[in-house]
Amino acid sequence: MSRQLIRLVLGFATFATVAQQADGRTIEFSGMTWEVKSGCGLGPGPSCWSEDTESVWVDGLGRLHMKVRESDGVWYSAEVSTQESFGYGDYRFQIETNTELFDPNVVLGMFTYKDRGFEDPDEIDIELTRFGNAASSDTGHYTVQPYTTPGNGSDFALGLGGTFATHRFMWDPEAIFFQSIHGHHDQPPTPGHEISQWTYTGPDIPTASDEKLHINLWMFQGMAPADGLDVELIVKSVSVMQNPEPSSLAASFMMAVAGIGCWTRRRPV
Repeated sequence: MSRQLIRLVLGFATFATVAQQADGRTIEFSGMTWEVKSGCGLGPGPSCWSEDTESVWVDGLGRLHMKVRESDGVWYSAEVSTQESFGYGDYRFQIETNTELFDPNVVLGMFTYKDRGFEDPDEIDIELTRFGNAASSDTGHYTVQPYTTPGNGSDFALGLGGTFATHRFMWDPEAIFFQSIHGHHDQPPTPGHEISQWTYTGPDIPTASDEKLHINLWMFQGMAPADGLDVELIVKSVSVMQNPEPSSLAASFMMAVAGIGCWTRRRPV
């Protein structure tokens, strides 16, 4: 399947990604309150989504676990989203799972999202998946919606040598900087630790509003894992360094690294 067709499927599927029960389950993770998605026939996928504690839970070490799993003949995906909006800032995800070993039908998404009705959503994505193609070497994907606009995405090979990786995007009104790193580091300690990076400066940078931060583990085109086995994700932490008075990306980045300026950190648990 071509990348364009894959993105077309994902575009329609993601359109309903925020639908969930208004009075559903919540969890506390990394100092934030997250709502757990529940329901069937919802995107992306479409999939059934479980809020069960066997699908989404936080362990005694404060790590988030999410599973694609089968129960009573039905396969369920998992998604959580923050109650709070954070706006411009540096979003970091520390993963403790080798996502390259995931079944090709399973997708990990880390993204900000705001539904705009029949218009393209405001969305910044990091996705780790083969999109159903077991032969694909590109298991990492950075995207700024709409995916149909040339130049709005970058695909890359992860080349993981272990289970620890850090993925981030720094969102500013003028640019979005994406980066993936081997291990759990704020910055790559050596050039070899950097997996990939990409800077987007196109016309579709979202304006900070009431978007929410999401993490989901779901089945591409609603297809169950080809090997018939459950798939588990472990997230060590999520952190956001907010920038309430955005400047240029370069200046913001330097302030964040130096720990000065107007950035404020939400400390992960």
